[in-house]
Amino acid sequence: MNEVIFSNENFRGPNEREVLNVIEEIFGSEKNLKEITRVEDEYGINRLVFETQESEGGDTIHIDFFQSTIDVIYLNAQAIPTGGRSVAVYDKNNSTWTILD
Repeated sequence: MNEVIFSNENFRGPNEREVLNVIEEIFGSEKNLKEITRVEDEYGINRLVFETQESEGGDTIHIDFFQSTIDVIYLNAQAIPTGGRSVAVYDKNNSTWTILD
């Protein structure tokens, strides 16, 4: 039986600068982002989560990068997720990002 086990050693994802560039392209450089989660190992960044406001006094959103996808998660005033969507996907085969509508 062949068993495939996920290993970060086999996954060469984007570097931190590439992730930040895509987040900036989607949300703008003026967005006030507060880093709330960072997970990295000897192979690079695995997860990066930022918190920001959708607009002045608006709902809180989390911008969540995990290995090859950037998601937006919408939170209500009690910090309970109310929705979300993927906004960008990284293709490791050709080292490019696709920004989703």
